[in-house]
Amino acid sequence: MKYRLKILPMLVGFLFLNGCHVSNSGNYQQLHQEFNGTWQPVHSITDQSIDADLDGESSRFLLEEITNWDVAFLSLQILKDSDGNEYPHLFNLPYPDQYFPPESNLGDQGFYINYNTGLAPRRFKITRSEGQLSIQLQPKSGYQDDDLPHYKSIAIKSDHLILEVVMEIELLTADGWQMVEFTTRYARIGAGT
Repeated sequence: MKYRLKILPMLVGFLFLNGCHVSNSGNYQQLHQEFNGTWQPVHSITDQSIDADLDGESSRFLLEEITNWDVAFLSLQILKDSDGNEYPHLFNLPYPDQYFPPESNLGDQGFYINYNTGLAPRRFKITRSEGQLSIQLQPKSGYQDDDLPHYKSIAIKSDHLILEVVMEIELLTADGWQMVEFTTRYARIGAGT
């Protein structure tokens, strides 16, 4: 009986320590090591051919259509969950932000489209379902800009080496304004701190 009384508290303590996680999404150190840092687009494709750079040629490949999209880095920060936040981590999700010459219209002589890389900061959590990790963004709240793109999904692929982001955004193309869905795959290039 004394033996059981000594083993029981040790067993409960072991289960408690192994069942507690630093964040809601798993082991903090492991997640930080695998995901924290800067990610670069390596492939980006649209659901339809578009001429987003007004060169007269349509393509589904955004790395060719959008100036500097290949350096539209995604920043992912794995943070310790010290305040019980359901979405403890931070994403800076890039999106193409178009700007045009003042007081000109599509079709005018000399009209052009330039691109900045916009960033949409969003909180997220990493969930595990059926052995697969996925990223779940915090639902939008009233203060967030409705002009930001709609992120349909963010998946973790290829043994955590690729992040796949699917978003919808309205872009001005040679055919006018179009709602475009595109999928961008990112590879991590820097671990960050």
